[in-house]
Amino acid sequence: MTFAPRHRVLLRALAEAMFSHAASPSSQRLTAFVDDVDDFLSPVSAFLRFGLLRTLELLAILPLFLLGKLALFNGLSVDDRVRMLTRMERSAFWPITLIFIGWKTMLTMLFFEHPDELRALGYPGDAPASLRRCHTRTLGSGQ
Repeated sequence: MTFAPRHRVLLRALAEAMFSHAASPSSQRLTAFVDDVDDFLSPVSAFLRFGLLRTLELLAILPLFLLGKLALFNGLSVDDRVRMLTRMERSAFWPITLIFIGWKTMLTMLFFEHPDELRALGYPGDAPASLRRCHTRTLGSGQ
């Protein structure tokens, strides 16, 4: 396991904000998604894992600087989290944008490779075997 409980809460809040839309993912799907991300990051080097976890912790305190709110990221409403992510994406201070892009790229790739999302996007057929390995928690071990 890569993520401590505090990281899992932040990651879930980040995913909820990133993928909030008309058919937002269910609570169960978000929990399974955090498990998928954890599984995906488990084999990375200790140095990379350290850096990713520090950027996630930095994300937690950025509402103070980007929104002027004395709250942690996971304590914000979904709308405020979305607004903060938009500000991160458009920030003139490149390290903030880089944090956003790093997490957005990885989370988007993992989220939309899930077989349910592929079907919703109109992907024909079964998910490739490589994707089934990435999503063992949400698909069950039989696939």
